[in-house]
Amino acid sequence: MQAEFYKFLTWPFHRALSHFGHTEITRVSHWLFVAACLAISAPQGAVAVPAGSVESNSIITEMLEISGITQAVRDMPEQMQDVLNGDPKIQSLRPEQRAAIQSAFAQAYSPAAMTEVIKQALRKNFDEVRFKQFVELHHQPLMRKFIALEAAAETAQGRADMQAYLAQLPGHPPTQERLALVQRLDQVTHASAAVINIQIAIVRAITGTAAMLQPNELRPSKEQLDAFLEQLDKQLRASLTSATATSLQQSYLYAYRGVSDAELKQYVDGYDNPAIQWCVFLIEQGLQAALTEASINAVRSSNEALTKKEALTKKPGDNI
Repeated sequence: MQAEFYKFLTWPFHRALSHFGHTEITRVSHWLFVAACLAISAPQGAVAVPAGSVESNSIITEMLEISGITQAVRDMPEQMQDVLNGDPKIQSLRPEQRAAIQSAFAQAYSPAAMTEVIKQALRKNFDEVRFKQFVELHHQPLMRKFIALEAAAETAQGRADMQAYLAQLPGHPPTQERLALVQRLDQVTHASAAVINIQIAIVRAITGTAAMLQPNELRPSKEQLDAFLEQLDKQLRASLTSATATSLQQSYLYAYRGVSDAELKQYVDGYDNPAIQWCVFLIEQGLQAALTEASINAVRSSNEALTKKEALTKKPGDNI
């Protein structure tokens, strides 16, 4: 692969990263991911409600809704379109090529398709007791209070107020106790990893599409592209870990600024529970599977659409 191609591939990440701010990661990432390194063993037996029953599907649907996953998946097509629309390489394409890529990504990141992949992961590991415990946790008054605070932080006014809050934060730092609590919240949920995983998923999808837009002499083979993506993955995780954790913790400090340390500790303790962690881990696995499948489908569909468009419209000397 040519050096020029490696240089070109940096654009999707920078665009994807710029799309995420403090508030975008607060609602979903605060609870979403528990790392696989927790080594939680899959629960055995005790499935009173059949995994494919109407009741089990209702429980799973509520889990995704109250946890914020449903909204996060619903927002994915718009987020992907924002990334595509902001890239000069995509915008420099012919209108029919640009439309083909946008259509391919819209279909690949369809909320219905992604939600079904996540639900399948939960059905395969359905555990009535733990799943209901997850739902009941989010119906507790304390949890509802924190969810309301997170929702307020996501309003237009909340976002403006957050910027003012962050501006004064260096002169009015949080106490060590408060900082330790938000750091622990990140640790028990692996929220920073959630943000990084989503960013890298976007990078992989758009980078795969970007590869197809190169002239033949710069276009990498599948093996070259896969190797590059693996290297990029490691580099991004290493470089983003500290900055992402800091950004996320600042979001927590703002959103929960009006609650006491005692309440925040109760909130953190609610997630620091093996049953809840197991549910969160399953949702993480489902979302990761959905993102992976969407990425593969987006690249494949883009390639098919561009190849078809090229065959129909290519003129001598044209090069997509």
